[in-house]
Amino acid sequence: MMNNISDFIRGSMWGLALGDALGKPIEFKQLIQIREFYGPKGITKIPRNAIWTDDTEMTFAVARALIKNHHLSVEEISTQIADEFINWLDNPGYAPGNTCRMGVFKYKNDPNKKWWESGIKNSKGCGSAMRVAPIGLYFSDLDKLYKVAYNSSIITHAHPTAIAAAVGAAYLVRLAVNKTDIKLWPEKVKNFVDNVPEPGRTEFCNAINTAVKVLKNQNTEEAIKSIGRGWVGEEAVGIALYCCMKFPKSADFKKMLILSVNHDGDSDSTGCIAGGIMGAFHGYDALGDEIHEWTNKFMEKERMIKMIKEMIRSLKK
Repeated sequence: MMNNISDFIRGSMWGLALGDALGKPIEFKQLIQIREFYGPKGITKIPRNAIWTDDTEMTFAVARALIKNHHLSVEEISTQIADEFINWLDNPGYAPGNTCRMGVFKYKNDPNKKWWESGIKNSKGCGSAMRVAPIGLYFSDLDKLYKVAYNSSIITHAHPTAIAAAVGAAYLVRLAVNKTDIKLWPEKVKNFVDNVPEPGRTEFCNAINTAVKVLKNQNTEEAIKSIGRGWVGEEAVGIALYCCMKFPKSADFKKMLILSVNHDGDSDSTGCIAGGIMGAFHGYDALGDEIHEWTNKFMEKERMIKMIKEMIRSLKK
């Protein structure tokens, strides 16, 4: 596994940024509008000078906390993630979510710095699931992975379903890193969230069940609609998992990304989650020349390259 660190980190981080950037121009558009503008297949490539959104910026914040502190206790790591979210406010990226901003502002202005009380209790948005890929990349200790992912959610999103989505999304990245058979992912991820409070566990598991059920549907548009639109955590992870299972081969990574963003909902977040998972599963090298060329189109590609180098260096210590 240690020999593959560079490949799966590069694959996951570039993968999530690509899904994020591909979905960015269409995030607030209906599928019919997307097709009218981009053609019947929807958006199929990222533009030159591509820009990622708040999804990748928040992922960077989580990564920065883990680079320095992944060997510390769960509580210390969680505090560092919360502190990095304060730094994130200076560069939030495109269209940051209201819940993320509200939770971080609440923590920033709390003189006692109780990050475990800063999360918005009624929000089950996907904002805490879209940013957890580094947690899955860093922790082979599943108990630590669970607790860090859980805590990373309640800093901003304290609804049990948002928590389940964050825990589940982080675990899917770990399953990908471990090269676990993709057919086993649905049952494993449902079991992994078993201790998340209700209604989080049930709502998340229902979305996963739907994602598996609609794999039989030849109409991918209708299949994704059955799962939801991705604005809430369980739907975003469900859509991402569906796309991963629909196109599990490395040669189909581009098709997987395109499917993951071309729908009526939160396109950049579903693309980000799916890209981060399957990028880790295949590794960067297996994604192929066309995807590698896409990574060169980012305006801030040097920031990503530096981040990846720091992550690899910290994990190899």
